[in-house]
Amino acid sequence: MRIDEVTNLRTWQILDFAATSGTDYSVHLMAITKTKGLKARHVEVPHWLLKELLAYIDRERNHAISAGRKYGLKKDTAALFVNGVSARQNAGKRFTADSLDDVFRRATVSAGLVRTIEKMDPVTGEPYLVQHPRFSFHCLRHSFAIWRYYAERQGGNPEPWKIIQSLLGHRALSTTTDLYLRATSVFEAQVSDEVLRFFGAIRNA
Repeated sequence: MRIDEVTNLRTWQILDFAATSGTDYSVHLMAITKTKGLKARHVEVPHWLLKELLAYIDRERNHAISAGRKYGLKKDTAALFVNGVSARQNAGKRFTADSLDDVFRRATVSAGLVRTIEKMDPVTGEPYLVQHPRFSFHCLRHSFAIWRYYAERQGGNPEPWKIIQSLLGHRALSTTTDLYLRATSVFEAQVSDEVLRFFGAIRNA
């Protein structure tokens, strides 16, 4: 999902699945409408993630809404992801795409996944080094596309790009193949049989 699609999710979209059952690696199809171009599509929610989201709604999210009311929050916006208790006067308000992107960047830097860039001080003319995160939230879509490609291939799908195009919400197939899957021809030789067996086990779980 795109970052703004994630931050536009609503609690009822998850609560609708509260009574469903399944194995951890089974998936539930969830309809989303707040998409690029407002073209509705379905996304797959793994059962293990669904359980985590239900726990988040019941605990952390509820605590954030309660904290927000102490600072004047008048109503629950129904947004799935909200600012946590530590946000104080902003607790319980919808978590924005910018905030999520910032959290992801800081987590990437904390994990040491950075690249060093040399810049020039405009006043002194002296060079200095800064560290930038190597990955952005959007990179998750590319990672998903590549790994789903290998999983589909392992499952015997002769045209994996079609389902990936649908799941990513691309109008043009060329966007999927030329931008999101262009690394597969280089990367495929590096993917071990063990990884492919792992995906096969997930599909058969």
